[in-house]
Amino acid sequence: MINRHLQTYKNNEVNTVGKVKLVIMMYDGAIRFLNECIKKIEENDIAGRGLYLGKVQKIIGELHESINKRRGGEVAGSLENAYNLITTKLTHANINGDIEQIEQSITILEGLRDAWSTISQDIGSEQGNNNAPSRVALNL
Repeated sequence: MINRHLQTYKNNEVNTVGKVKLVIMMYDGAIRFLNECIKKIEENDIAGRGLYLGKVQKIIGELHESINKRRGGEVAGSLENAYNLITTKLTHANINGDIEQIEQSITILEGLRDAWSTISQDIGSEQGNNNAPSRVALNL
């Protein structure tokens, strides 16, 4: 029962935030899951490692698909390259249990998160809500 209410709360929170804030939330989630993944690797929990890497790969996949290549110009290309790099690193981390690949992915995601946060502050929430990707799902 509590889980159902928690999921409803999360869905309401996601539905009421602006698109830029939603992207920031997705970065935060990916970073949190990658930190959990590091713990699972240190505990030699292969299933746990795979679970958390899978969650991050879903987030990155959604972010990647939400890129507006037609309107995004050079930024869209840079985001696409970053997401492709993270996906490659996560694949290597999953195969080899390589914490360094995960830490590098965290660093990239933190940089992207900081950039989106700055954008959100610079353009204001109303204008920012209209410029972020519109296709985002959080079925983790």
